[in-house]
Amino acid sequence: MTLVDRWYEILNNLYMHPKISQAEFEAGLKTSRQTLKKNIQLLNQELEGIATITLEDKVYHLTIEDFAAFKKILAGKFRQETDFNSSNKRQAYILKELIEDQEPVIIDDLAEVTMVSRGTVNNDINHLRQILSDYNLTIVGTPNKGLTLEGDELDIRTAYVNIVLSYFKEDQFIIKDKTHLLNLAPNFNMTNFTKDLLLKVVYVTLLRVRQGHGLMSEMPHYQNFLQGQEDYEVFIAEIEDYFNLTLSHYEYQYLAYPFNIYNKEDIVPDSFNSAFVDQVYQKVLQAIQRDLAIEFDQEKLYQAMRNHLIFLIHRLLFRVNSDDLFFHEVQQQYPLSFTLAEITGQVLEEVLDREVPGIELSYLSLYFELVISRQVSLKSQKIAIVCHTGKGTARLIKMQIQRILGTSLELSTFSEGEFSQEDPSQYFAIFTTIPLDKAKIKRPIIQLDNLFDESYIRSQWYSVQRHNPLFSQLVYLDFVTLDQGESYEDLLRVMTDQVIEETGISSDFQQAIFDREAISDTVFDQGIAMPHTVVDDFGQIILLIGQVEADIQEKGRPIDLVFLLGIPSQTNQVMDELLINIYEAIFSVANNQDLKALLKTTHSLEDIQDILQGDDGL
Repeated sequence: MTLVDRWYEILNNLYMHPKISQAEFEAGLKTSRQTLKKNIQLLNQELEGIATITLEDKVYHLTIEDFAAFKKILAGKFRQETDFNSSNKRQAYILKELIEDQEPVIIDDLAEVTMVSRGTVNNDINHLRQILSDYNLTIVGTPNKGLTLEGDELDIRTAYVNIVLSYFKEDQFIIKDKTHLLNLAPNFNMTNFTKDLLLKVVYVTLLRVRQGHGLMSEMPHYQNFLQGQEDYEVFIAEIEDYFNLTLSHYEYQYLAYPFNIYNKEDIVPDSFNSAFVDQVYQKVLQAIQRDLAIEFDQEKLYQAMRNHLIFLIHRLLFRVNSDDLFFHEVQQQYPLSFTLAEITGQVLEEVLDREVPGIELSYLSLYFELVISRQVSLKSQKIAIVCHTGKGTARLIKMQIQRILGTSLELSTFSEGEFSQEDPSQYFAIFTTIPLDKAKIKRPIIQLDNLFDESYIRSQWYSVQRHNPLFSQLVYLDFVTLDQGESYEDLLRVMTDQVIEETGISSDFQQAIFDREAISDTVFDQGIAMPHTVVDDFGQIILLIGQVEADIQEKGRPIDLVFLLGIPSQTNQVMDELLINIYEAIFSVANNQDLKALLKTTHSLEDIQDILQGDDGL
């Protein structure tokens, strides 16, 4: 990475996160403390009078003094001022010539302008070929003629906007042109990013149309929400008049895309054709059910995520770049939701032929977390208070618990007789002044001996939240050390044999696991495998943990831990909630190397349960 590119990585992240801890920044940038300090020292020299990056109490701060000048820098000023000693700028220049020149480009001419050897230019071309493969573009060399660029017109424009205009100014635009365009643009509270992108999109449109390379077809899966709006119609008419050209319907649609890539609910019309988004969402649900047997409110998720998906699809279509080093924070904080987002990203990559950036996965994770956490918390808020004395004492207990634990809990008071008519499974926990049948109730029970012992109540509540007593009642948990075998299939055979022998379930369980793996294996990149299937003849969730000591790989991916899951075909709310917690624990382990190493080497069932139900697990 060139120094200028590193500067932009630093600036973009500090612009989005004005305060970043020193350790996080170093980890995110994957650089040493000394190198980061040196980069920032040089960057501060270039930013003098415009902005300053300081380090105080091991936290980096960005202070902007001249916002107008800083915006120009974010828009690419540093890159545009670099010389051809930068390989990235040379590659941008080569692409610029391939797109702007109507004739084949000669390598010797490129070498002369960039003042490097022919061999260096060839190396630059090879690197550029790799970059352009992501845009489905190809550099074709013809002997005795030169180089040409081949690919779809939309992809050519997107590469020009993202690569060329990051290093070169819009040469044919003068300040007057830019000011005029922005004054004409529809007033949709444009951000600086949108303004900058709009100017680039207008510029590349004028360039290509004047060359005779207009768009010739509709853009798949893209909808222009500004179509028919008077402000936008006037904007297009003014562009045609100001630059003396006629724009086709396809150019009309294309020029609107800077306004159609971020979620502004007020611009999505009721007439929006949601067929493709609906199709994508159904594929996402199918993929989730294929990889994880998890239940959640699918309609609520769709209503929450629909508009985000609409604009995410647009961003992916036009390859809009997002810079954020800290999407891994979401992955660590919400491991299950991030895994669901990764599955969604895989579906989007398949249907759109676009890579989904990590920051987009983070945003998707938050929608899953919203629905899943709400699903759990709605049930978890309900607390029963069982009291053998009168209503006055019951109210006193209720007030004391609210004072100690907060008012967000939904507390209901019962006499012993009243509670015997209740369904205990609807409550997260039960506070009681009398002994209750734990085997029958199967919910966490906190015995109240001294209502005014606040530390006891808090510690018991913490214990319930951290170590769910229902785990041992509703989960069949065991482990096995796997030090033999030559394949993933061998591991599964050993583990399923053990489950069948110890639980007495049907031998069909083994074939069901293999059938499920044949559809799509459940080996994740972090060395975790999670084979699972539905079980008809067992009332507990089966969780057998395989500690893999043999050198086993599946399709080139090493396997350290196998979580073999059997999920009862009939579950209740409590079991569904517990299953979500188990998934959270598994993916917490997957994202924590220390936790994974500990679980792999622990040979006590009680200790394994403590790991799964610890702060980083359940």
